Amino acid sequence: MKSIFLPILALIFSTCTTTVNQLPEQVVASSSPPATDVGNCYVPDSRDLTCVYVPGVLMLHLDRGGPDNLPINGARIWDDVWVNGRVISLLAHNNLDGDYFYNLSLGMRITLIWSTGEQEVYVVQEISKWTNTLSGGVWNDVFTSWDGQLKLTTKQIYARYYQGAVNYERLVLQTCLENNSGVMMIVAHRVPSTPFPTILLDD
Repeated sequence: MKSIFLPILALIFSTCTTTVNQLPEQVVASSSPPATDVGNCYVPDSRDLTCVYVPGVLMLHLDRGGPDNLPINGARIWDDVWVNGRVISLLAHNNLDGDYFYNLSLGMRITLIWSTGEQEVYVVQEISKWTNTLSGGVWNDVFTSWDGQLKLTTKQIYARYYQGAVNYERLVLQTCLENNSGVMMIVAHRVPSTPFPTILLDD
């Protein structure tokens, strides 16, 4: 693993803010287009992943960068995971648009929309909540699974979700648990029949 991940790992689990319960059950972010207006995701002369869409659940715009200073509206594509892990990771604060992640369930289909109009479909296959149960530093904080059956360090959590992919076949949506107590990880895999975007081939 490249040394750049050391400071990044310190940030990934420190991006939690306040509680999900501070938001109304149905919140509509001001910059998010209506669910039917996917045309807002098409950006001429651009080659980027611009939106994530689940009918009746969420429609969020995306930007790219690191895990700090996440956007007020929409979600962040984690650049270093994109480049080094070949995983598409979407980060959002749980008291902002990350609250929508809580409405996802197993088997739901998530559509990623590119600026060119190309789309990919992913199916949710795992929803896991990890509670931070022991502070041990960047690599060694211990997280316990929601059912109490598994304990992993920060390094092991990172490897579990953000390593081992080949061609962006894995999508991970990450937000925090309420009271800054841990993280929720949602894993979806690309539907095999989904065409492989030319943007990724050129990346």
